[in-house]
Amino acid sequence: MSEDPMHPLARDILERLWRAGDGADMRASQRTPTVSLTHKQFPGYASLPTHADKERFHAEVAEAQRLGAISIAWERRAGPGGQIQRLTLVSLPALAEFLGVRPTTAKVADAEAALAPWRDTWSAADRIIDAWRGGRSPRGVAVDAWPKVVEAFRVMDHCREQNYADVSERRVSAQLFHDSKHIEALTTILDLLTAPAFDQSEARHAEATLAALGLLKHPSAFLVAGPVQIKTSLPGGGVERSAVLTPYSGCSPRHVVGAEGSPAYLLSVENLTIFHELANGLAGPLRGVLVYTGGYPSPSQLRGYVALLRSFPDDMPVWHWGDTDLGGFRIASLLAEQACRPLRLWNMATYDEGGVGPALGKGEVGRIAALCERWAWPEEQQAVARHSARIEQELQALKLPG
Repeated sequence: MSEDPMHPLARDILERLWRAGDGADMRASQRTPTVSLTHKQFPGYASLPTHADKERFHAEVAEAQRLGAISIAWERRAGPGGQIQRLTLVSLPALAEFLGVRPTTAKVADAEAALAPWRDTWSAADRIIDAWRGGRSPRGVAVDAWPKVVEAFRVMDHCREQNYADVSERRVSAQLFHDSKHIEALTTILDLLTAPAFDQSEARHAEATLAALGLLKHPSAFLVAGPVQIKTSLPGGGVERSAVLTPYSGCSPRHVVGAEGSPAYLLSVENLTIFHELANGLAGPLRGVLVYTGGYPSPSQLRGYVALLRSFPDDMPVWHWGDTDLGGFRIASLLAEQACRPLRLWNMATYDEGGVGPALGKGEVGRIAALCERWAWPEEQQAVARHSARIEQELQALKLPG
Protein backbone atom coordinates (compact mmCIF):
# COMPACT_ATOMS: atom_id res chain seq x y z
CA MET A 1 0.00 0.00 0.00
CA SER A 2 1.55 3.32 -1.10
CA GLU A 3 1.99 6.09 1.45
CA ASP A 4 -0.24 9.16 1.09
CA PRO A 5 2.10 11.99 -0.05
CA MET A 6 -0.23 14.71 1.24
CA HIS A 7 0.42 16.22 4.66
CA PRO A 8 -2.04 14.41 7.01
CA LEU A 9 -3.25 17.65 8.58
CA ALA A 10 -3.83 19.21 5.17
CA ARG A 11 -5.82 16.17 4.08
CA ASP A 12 -7.82 16.33 7.31
CA ILE A 13 -8.89 19.96 6.87
CA LEU A 14 -9.57 19.59 3.14
CA GLU A 15 -11.66 16.48 3.76
CA ARG A 16 -13.66 18.40 6.36
CA LEU A 17 -14.34 21.04 3.75
CA TRP A 18 -15.14 18.31 1.22
CA ARG A 19 -17.68 16.66 3.54
CA ALA A 20 -19.38 19.98 4.20
CA GLY A 21 -19.52 20.69 0.48
CA ASP A 22 -20.70 17.19 -0.38
CA GLY A 23 -23.51 17.47 2.17
CA ALA A 24 -24.52 20.86 0.79
CA ASP A 25 -24.48 19.43 -2.72
CA MET A 26 -26.78 16.58 -1.63
CA ARG A 27 -29.20 19.08 -0.08
CA ALA A 28 -28.92 21.45 -3.06
CA SER A 29 -27.97 24.13 -0.53
CA GLN A 30 -26.76 27.52 -1.76
CA ARG A 31 -24.59 28.09 1.31
CA THR A 32 -20.85 28.21 0.68
CA PRO A 33 -19.00 25.83 3.03
CA THR A 34 -16.04 27.18 4.98
CA VAL A 35 -13.77 25.78 7.69
CA SER A 36 -12.00 27.84 10.31
CA LEU A 37 -8.38 27.22 11.28
CA THR A 38 -8.53 28.99 14.64
CA HIS A 39 -6.96 27.25 17.60
CA LYS A 40 -10.42 26.41 18.98
CA GLN A 41 -11.80 24.99 15.73
CA PHE A 42 -8.66 23.28 14.39
CA PRO A 43 -6.00 23.06 17.12
CA GLY A 44 -3.70 20.85 15.06
CA TYR A 45 -2.81 23.76 12.79
CA ALA A 46 -1.48 25.92 15.63
CA SER A 47 0.36 22.90 17.03
CA LEU A 48 2.40 22.06 13.93
CA PRO A 49 5.80 21.14 15.40
CA THR A 50 8.17 22.84 12.95
CA HIS A 51 8.30 25.66 10.45
CA ALA A 52 8.90 23.07 7.72
CA ASP A 53 5.68 21.28 8.67
CA LYS A 54 3.77 24.53 8.45
CA GLU A 55 5.30 25.37 5.08
CA ARG A 56 4.35 21.95 3.74
CA PHE A 57 0.80 22.36 5.03
CA HIS A 58 0.54 25.77 3.37
CA ALA A 59 1.90 24.38 0.12
CA GLU A 60 -0.75 21.63 0.04
CA VAL A 61 -3.71 23.96 0.55
CA ALA A 62 -2.17 26.53 -1.81
CA GLU A 63 -2.06 23.86 -4.52
CA ALA A 64 -5.77 23.19 -3.95
CA GLN A 65 -6.37 26.93 -4.35
CA ARG A 66 -4.27 27.05 -7.53
CA LEU A 67 -6.47 24.30 -9.03
CA GLY A 68 -9.59 26.35 -8.31
CA ALA A 69 -10.90 24.05 -5.57
CA ILE A 70 -10.73 26.42 -2.58
CA SER A 71 -9.84 29.95 -1.56
CA ILE A 72 -7.56 30.85 1.36
CA ALA A 73 -8.22 33.75 3.73
CA TRP A 74 -4.99 34.81 5.46
CA GLU A 75 -4.88 36.62 8.76
CA ARG A 76 -4.32 40.31 8.06
CA ARG A 77 -1.59 40.84 10.62
CA ALA A 78 0.46 37.83 9.48
CA GLY A 79 -0.15 38.45 5.78
CA PRO A 80 -0.11 35.91 2.93
CA GLY A 81 2.00 32.88 3.77
CA GLY A 82 1.86 33.65 7.49
CA GLN A 83 -1.25 32.31 9.21
CA ILE A 84 -4.43 30.94 7.58
CA GLN A 85 -7.72 32.17 9.00
CA ARG A 86 -10.16 30.02 7.01
CA LEU A 87 -10.65 27.97 3.85
CA THR A 88 -13.68 28.36 1.59
CA LEU A 89 -14.94 25.87 -0.98
CA VAL A 90 -14.90 27.20 -4.54
CA SER A 91 -15.45 24.07 -6.65
CA LEU A 92 -16.62 20.73 -5.26
CA PRO A 93 -15.62 18.79 -8.43
CA ALA A 94 -12.14 20.34 -8.35
CA LEU A 95 -11.68 19.52 -4.66
CA ALA A 96 -12.98 15.99 -5.28
CA GLU A 97 -10.40 15.49 -8.02
CA PHE A 98 -7.65 16.91 -5.82
CA LEU A 99 -8.52 14.51 -2.98
CA GLY A 100 -9.20 11.56 -5.26
CA VAL A 101 -12.85 11.16 -4.25
CA ARG A 102 -16.23 11.42 -6.01
CA PRO A 103 -19.20 13.58 -5.00
CA THR A 104 -22.04 11.57 -3.50
CA THR A 105 -24.44 13.04 -6.07
CA ALA A 106 -22.32 11.42 -8.79
CA LYS A 107 -22.34 8.11 -6.92
CA VAL A 108 -26.13 8.29 -6.55
CA ALA A 109 -26.44 8.99 -10.27
CA ASP A 110 -24.34 5.89 -11.00
CA ALA A 111 -26.46 3.82 -8.62
CA GLU A 112 -29.70 5.13 -10.12
CA ALA A 113 -28.57 4.13 -13.60
CA ALA A 114 -27.45 0.69 -12.41
CA LEU A 115 -30.73 0.00 -10.58
CA ALA A 116 -32.96 1.25 -13.40
CA PRO A 117 -33.87 -2.29 -14.62
CA TRP A 118 -35.45 -3.10 -11.23
CA ARG A 119 -37.39 0.10 -10.51
CA ASP A 120 -40.54 -1.12 -12.26
CA THR A 121 -40.51 -4.55 -10.62
CA TRP A 122 -39.26 -3.98 -7.07
CA SER A 123 -40.43 -0.98 -5.03
CA ALA A 124 -37.33 -1.30 -2.85
CA ALA A 125 -35.22 0.02 -5.75
CA ASP A 126 -36.88 3.44 -5.51
CA ARG A 127 -36.78 3.33 -1.72
CA ILE A 128 -33.05 2.77 -1.50
CA ILE A 129 -32.31 5.40 -4.16
CA ASP A 130 -34.47 7.91 -2.26
CA ALA A 131 -32.58 7.06 0.94
CA TRP A 132 -29.22 7.65 -0.75
CA ARG A 133 -30.45 10.94 -2.21
CA GLY A 134 -31.34 11.97 1.32
CA GLY A 135 -27.85 11.15 2.54
CA ARG A 136 -28.95 8.04 4.44
CA SER A 137 -27.47 4.55 4.50
CA PRO A 138 -30.43 2.32 5.49
CA ARG A 139 -29.27 -0.62 7.62
CA GLY A 140 -25.72 0.56 6.93
CA VAL A 141 -26.09 0.01 3.16
CA ALA A 142 -24.29 3.04 1.72
CA VAL A 143 -24.43 4.22 -1.88
CA ASP A 144 -20.97 2.73 -2.46
CA ALA A 145 -22.60 -0.69 -1.98
CA TRP A 146 -24.82 -0.35 -5.06
CA PRO A 147 -23.04 -3.22 -6.91
CA LYS A 148 -24.05 -5.51 -4.03
CA VAL A 149 -27.61 -4.19 -4.25
CA VAL A 150 -27.64 -5.11 -7.94
CA GLU A 151 -26.54 -8.63 -6.99
CA ALA A 152 -29.30 -8.84 -4.39
CA PHE A 153 -31.93 -7.89 -6.97
CA ARG A 154 -30.57 -10.60 -9.26
CA VAL A 155 -31.13 -13.11 -6.46
CA MET A 156 -34.67 -11.82 -5.89
CA ASP A 157 -35.45 -12.04 -9.61
CA HIS A 158 -34.22 -15.63 -9.71
CA CYS A 159 -36.31 -16.67 -6.71
CA ARG A 160 -39.45 -15.07 -8.10
CA GLU A 161 -38.92 -16.73 -11.48
CA GLN A 162 -38.76 -20.07 -9.63
CA ASN A 163 -41.98 -19.20 -7.76
CA TYR A 164 -39.98 -19.22 -4.51
CA ALA A 165 -39.61 -23.00 -4.68
CA ASP A 166 -37.40 -24.53 -2.00
CA VAL A 167 -33.89 -24.76 -3.41
CA SER A 168 -30.36 -25.01 -2.09
CA GLU A 169 -29.04 -21.55 -1.30
CA ARG A 170 -25.49 -22.57 -2.17
CA ARG A 171 -26.49 -24.07 -5.52
CA VAL A 172 -28.24 -20.84 -6.53
CA SER A 173 -25.25 -18.85 -5.31
CA ALA A 174 -22.91 -20.94 -7.46
CA GLN A 175 -25.20 -20.59 -10.49
CA LEU A 176 -25.51 -16.81 -10.23
CA PHE A 177 -22.07 -15.82 -8.93
CA HIS A 178 -19.81 -18.87 -9.39
CA ASP A 179 -19.31 -18.82 -5.62
CA SER A 180 -21.40 -21.10 -3.39
CA LYS A 181 -21.12 -18.75 -0.39
CA HIS A 182 -21.68 -15.41 -2.13
CA ILE A 183 -25.39 -15.09 -1.26
CA GLU A 184 -24.55 -15.42 2.44
CA ALA A 185 -22.71 -12.09 2.18
CA LEU A 186 -25.84 -10.43 0.75
CA THR A 187 -28.29 -11.32 3.53
CA THR A 188 -28.32 -7.86 5.17
CA ILE A 189 -29.14 -6.24 1.83
CA LEU A 190 -31.69 -8.94 0.94
CA ASP A 191 -33.38 -8.43 4.31
CA LEU A 192 -33.61 -4.70 3.66
CA LEU A 193 -34.93 -5.04 0.10
CA THR A 194 -37.55 -7.70 0.92
CA ALA A 195 -38.82 -6.25 4.22
CA PRO A 196 -42.43 -4.96 4.02
CA ALA A 197 -41.55 -1.56 5.49
CA PHE A 198 -37.99 -1.36 4.17
CA ASP A 199 -35.63 -0.09 6.89
CA GLN A 200 -38.55 0.51 9.27
CA SER A 201 -39.12 -3.25 9.47
CA GLU A 202 -37.34 -5.21 12.15
CA ALA A 203 -34.13 -6.85 11.00
CA ARG A 204 -34.43 -10.61 10.52
CA HIS A 205 -32.00 -13.42 11.10
CA ALA A 206 -30.12 -14.49 7.96
CA GLU A 207 -31.88 -17.87 7.92
CA ALA A 208 -35.30 -16.20 8.04
CA THR A 209 -34.38 -13.76 5.26
CA LEU A 210 -33.22 -16.52 2.92
CA ALA A 211 -36.05 -18.92 3.83
CA ALA A 212 -38.59 -16.26 2.86
CA LEU A 213 -37.09 -16.40 -0.65
CA GLY A 214 -37.10 -20.20 -0.73
CA LEU A 215 -33.32 -20.36 -0.27
CA LEU A 216 -32.45 -23.09 2.21
CA LYS A 217 -29.21 -24.70 3.31
CA HIS A 218 -30.91 -28.08 3.14
CA PRO A 219 -34.39 -28.04 1.51
CA SER A 220 -36.54 -30.32 3.65
CA ALA A 221 -39.60 -32.45 3.03
CA PHE A 222 -43.01 -31.47 4.37
CA LEU A 223 -43.26 -33.78 7.38
CA VAL A 224 -46.70 -34.72 8.72
CA ALA A 225 -47.86 -37.14 11.40
CA GLY A 226 -51.33 -38.11 12.56
CA PRO A 227 -54.64 -39.70 11.49
CA VAL A 228 -55.06 -38.00 8.10
CA GLN A 229 -54.59 -38.55 4.39
CA ILE A 230 -52.43 -36.08 2.48
CA LYS A 231 -53.56 -34.92 -0.96
CA THR A 232 -50.75 -34.13 -3.39
CA SER A 233 -50.80 -32.98 -6.99
CA LEU A 234 -49.56 -35.36 -9.69
CA PRO A 235 -47.16 -34.25 -12.45
CA GLY A 236 -49.66 -35.06 -15.20
CA GLY A 237 -52.62 -33.55 -13.39
CA GLY A 238 -54.99 -34.96 -10.82
CA VAL A 239 -54.62 -35.56 -7.10
CA GLU A 240 -53.22 -38.49 -5.14
CA ARG A 241 -54.40 -39.38 -1.62
CA SER A 242 -51.91 -41.05 0.71
CA ALA A 243 -52.48 -42.09 4.30
CA VAL A 244 -49.83 -40.76 6.65
CA LEU A 245 -47.62 -43.65 7.69
CA THR A 246 -46.41 -44.41 11.20
CA PRO A 247 -44.61 -42.54 12.62
CA TYR A 248 -44.84 -39.87 9.89
CA SER A 249 -44.74 -39.20 6.15
CA GLY A 250 -42.85 -36.68 4.07
CA CYS A 251 -43.51 -35.14 0.67
CA SER A 252 -42.56 -32.13 -1.39
CA PRO A 253 -44.29 -29.09 0.17
CA ARG A 254 -45.07 -27.52 -3.20
CA HIS A 255 -47.18 -30.57 -4.16
CA VAL A 256 -49.39 -30.53 -1.05
CA VAL A 257 -52.92 -29.42 -1.98
CA GLY A 258 -54.95 -30.57 1.01
CA ALA A 259 -55.83 -33.35 3.43
CA GLU A 260 -58.72 -35.55 4.49
CA GLY A 261 -59.61 -36.73 7.96
CA SER A 262 -61.04 -35.55 11.25
CA PRO A 263 -58.07 -34.71 13.48
CA ALA A 264 -58.75 -33.20 16.90
CA TYR A 265 -56.28 -30.36 16.30
CA LEU A 266 -53.34 -29.20 14.21
CA LEU A 267 -50.04 -28.64 16.01
CA SER A 268 -47.07 -27.17 14.15
CA VAL A 269 -43.63 -27.70 15.68
CA GLU A 270 -40.48 -25.65 15.11
CA ASN A 271 -37.90 -28.21 16.23
CA LEU A 272 -37.22 -31.44 14.31
CA THR A 273 -36.24 -33.41 17.43
CA ILE A 274 -39.53 -32.54 19.13
CA PHE A 275 -41.44 -33.48 15.97
CA HIS A 276 -39.77 -36.90 15.88
CA GLU A 277 -40.47 -37.54 19.56
CA LEU A 278 -44.13 -36.53 19.34
CA ALA A 279 -44.66 -38.46 16.09
CA ASN A 280 -43.20 -41.56 17.73
CA GLY A 281 -45.74 -41.39 20.54
CA LEU A 282 -43.43 -40.32 23.36
CA ALA A 283 -46.13 -37.95 24.62
CA GLY A 284 -48.96 -40.42 24.07
CA PRO A 285 -51.29 -41.21 21.15
CA LEU A 286 -51.50 -38.56 18.44
CA ARG A 287 -55.15 -37.54 18.01
CA GLY A 288 -54.39 -34.51 15.89
CA VAL A 289 -52.19 -33.70 12.90
CA LEU A 290 -48.58 -32.76 13.58
CA VAL A 291 -46.60 -30.60 11.13
CA TYR A 292 -42.89 -29.76 11.14
CA THR A 293 -42.32 -26.15 10.05
CA GLY A 294 -38.73 -26.73 8.90
CA GLY A 295 -37.48 -24.20 11.44
CA TYR A 296 -38.27 -20.86 9.85
CA PRO A 297 -40.80 -21.91 7.18
CA SER A 298 -40.11 -21.22 3.52
CA PRO A 299 -42.86 -20.03 1.12
CA SER A 300 -43.34 -23.64 -0.05
CA GLN A 301 -43.66 -24.89 3.53
CA LEU A 302 -46.20 -22.16 4.25
CA ARG A 303 -48.27 -23.07 1.19
CA GLY A 304 -48.36 -26.70 2.35
CA TYR A 305 -49.34 -25.59 5.86
CA VAL A 306 -52.18 -23.42 4.54
CA ALA A 307 -53.39 -26.22 2.24
CA LEU A 308 -53.76 -28.50 5.27
CA LEU A 309 -55.56 -25.87 7.34
CA ARG A 310 -58.10 -25.15 4.62
CA SER A 311 -59.02 -28.83 4.54
CA PHE A 312 -60.29 -28.85 8.12
CA PRO A 313 -63.24 -27.14 9.87
CA ASP A 314 -62.77 -23.54 10.98
CA ASP A 315 -63.44 -24.49 14.60
CA MET A 316 -60.63 -27.06 14.76
CA PRO A 317 -58.01 -25.86 17.29
CA VAL A 318 -54.74 -24.71 15.71
CA TRP A 319 -51.61 -24.65 17.85
CA HIS A 320 -47.91 -23.88 17.44
CA TRP A 321 -45.03 -24.97 19.65
CA GLY A 322 -41.67 -23.30 19.22
CA ASP A 323 -38.74 -22.02 21.24
CA THR A 324 -39.58 -19.29 23.71
CA ASP A 325 -37.36 -16.63 22.20
CA LEU A 326 -37.73 -13.88 19.63
CA GLY A 327 -37.15 -16.27 16.73
CA GLY A 328 -39.79 -18.68 18.02
CA PHE A 329 -42.39 -15.93 18.37
CA ARG A 330 -41.56 -14.60 14.91
CA ILE A 331 -42.20 -18.04 13.42
CA ALA A 332 -45.49 -18.23 15.32
CA SER A 333 -46.43 -14.77 14.02
CA LEU A 334 -45.68 -15.80 10.44
CA LEU A 335 -47.92 -18.87 10.82
CA ALA A 336 -50.65 -16.75 12.41
CA GLU A 337 -50.58 -14.43 9.38
CA GLN A 338 -51.19 -17.41 7.10
CA ALA A 339 -53.69 -19.31 9.25
CA CYS A 340 -56.75 -17.09 8.61
CA ARG A 341 -58.07 -18.31 11.96
CA PRO A 342 -56.93 -17.96 15.59
CA LEU A 343 -53.60 -19.63 16.26
CA ARG A 344 -52.76 -20.45 19.86
CA LEU A 345 -49.38 -21.15 21.39
CA TRP A 346 -48.71 -24.56 22.91
CA ASN A 347 -46.23 -24.98 25.75
CA MET A 348 -44.51 -21.66 24.95
CA ALA A 349 -43.51 -19.39 27.84
CA THR A 350 -44.13 -22.30 30.23
CA TYR A 351 -41.38 -21.67 32.76
CA ASP A 352 -40.03 -24.10 35.33
CA GLU A 353 -36.67 -24.30 37.07
CA GLY A 354 -35.26 -27.04 34.87
CA GLY A 355 -36.18 -25.52 31.52
CA VAL A 356 -35.21 -21.87 31.79
CA GLY A 357 -32.35 -20.79 29.54
CA PRO A 358 -30.32 -17.57 29.11
CA ALA A 359 -31.88 -14.19 29.75
CA LEU A 360 -33.68 -12.29 27.01
CA GLY A 361 -32.57 -8.75 26.26
CA LYS A 362 -34.90 -5.86 27.05
CA GLY A 363 -35.38 -5.18 23.35
CA GLU A 364 -36.23 -8.83 22.67
CA VAL A 365 -38.83 -8.83 25.45
CA GLY A 366 -40.37 -5.69 23.97
CA ARG A 367 -40.56 -7.16 20.46
CA ILE A 368 -42.06 -10.40 21.79
CA ALA A 369 -44.64 -8.32 23.68
CA ALA A 370 -45.59 -6.52 20.46
CA LEU A 371 -46.13 -9.83 18.65
CA CYS A 372 -48.21 -11.17 21.54
CA GLU A 373 -50.38 -8.05 21.53
CA ARG A 374 -50.90 -8.35 17.78
CA TRP A 375 -52.09 -11.96 17.96
CA ALA A 376 -53.82 -11.88 21.36
CA TRP A 377 -51.43 -14.12 23.30
CA PRO A 378 -51.72 -12.38 26.70
CA GLU A 379 -50.63 -15.31 28.90
CA GLU A 380 -47.39 -15.79 27.00
CA GLN A 381 -46.79 -12.03 26.95
CA GLN A 382 -47.14 -11.81 30.73
CA ALA A 383 -44.96 -14.86 31.34
CA VAL A 384 -42.12 -13.59 29.14
CA ALA A 385 -42.31 -10.14 30.74
CA ARG A 386 -42.14 -11.73 34.20
CA HIS A 387 -39.26 -14.15 33.55
CA SER A 388 -37.35 -12.49 30.66
CA ALA A 389 -35.69 -15.78 29.76
CA ARG A 390 -35.44 -18.14 26.81
CA ILE A 391 -36.76 -21.68 26.77
CA GLU A 392 -35.55 -24.21 24.22
CA GLN A 393 -38.06 -26.88 23.25
CA GLU A 394 -35.62 -29.69 24.02
CA LEU A 395 -35.60 -28.65 27.69
CA GLN A 396 -39.37 -28.96 28.02
CA ALA A 397 -41.49 -31.95 28.94
CA LEU A 398 -43.25 -33.53 25.98
CA LYS A 399 -47.01 -33.10 25.91
CA LEU A 400 -49.81 -32.81 23.38
CA PRO A 401 -53.04 -30.80 23.30
CA GLY A 402 -56.00 -32.57 24.89
